Amino acid sequence: MISPTRLASVRSLAAVAVLLSTLGSAPDAGASTAVPAPESGTFTVDVGTVESGTMSTRSTCVFFMEGDYVHISSSAPRTASAHGWWRNARGCSGLKAVVKTRLQRQNANGTWTDIGSLGRATVYSGGGAGKRTVTRHVCAGTATKTYRHWVDVDVIGVADAPNKHYSPARRLQCG
Repeated sequence: MISPTRLASVRSLAAVAVLLSTLGSAPDAGASTAVPAPESGTFTVDVGTVESGTMSTRSTCVFFMEGDYVHISSSAPRTASAHGWWRNARGCSGLKAVVKTRLQRQNANGTWTDIGSLGRATVYSGGGAGKRTVTRHVCAGTATKTYRHWVDVDVIGVADAPNKHYSPARRLQCG
């Protein structure tokens, strides 16, 4: 059986291959690499900046998708909440990204369903106040349920793979 981390890595690399094939030509050596994010185990892709529909080799942008654990918000009403942001690893200084995040709740059969609000913001790298987005789901009770959330980052003007970062699952009293 393939571990979830290994499966995510394989899916990310497959997404890179699809992305590169849609660009129409193979990149220059070193222009495309899968880079593991040390905290999350997810991958982002360094494929260069996009100018007039073609890939430029003048600069590259490598970044990490990040998020916190799903938690019970400290503000009323009682909600499951999570934040998503991105972090510049190399070459993305001064760029903004569209960051989206969404909560998921695990069903009895083990599948995940998107719930709550879709968080979406256009922000600079870094996280923290003004540099992240939030997703929330109002708790209907105190039954224990399992939650996680995904983060999707699209740096403006930079081609990237369609992969998402998924937070670790957490059991919360938010039925």
